[in-house]
Amino acid sequence: MKKQNYRVETEPISTPGVIDSKDSNEIIFINKGTQAAEVDGFPLATNEFITDGGNEGEINKTKYRVTFTGPGNPRLFVRRKFYIE
Repeated sequence: MKKQNYRVETEPISTPGVIDSKDSNEIIFINKGTQAAEVDGFPLATNEFITDGGNEGEINKTKYRVTFTGPGNPRLFVRRKFYIE
């Protein structure tokens, strides 16, 4: 099996909006705020996460809608895995 190199990018999010997967292989949303977050309607309480991972060689083209609900401090981290040459 051929090994592939990759890099990881982390982006903090504190406002609602659309998050682009940026042609990553895997994307993880981690809620570290005190305010509930939603990723495409999927609720994330504080310290919960959701992963959308691809198989080897797959590229994600999804745009995700992120919102925050209820009282508290919004703080969502987005980690993306990219293959590199």
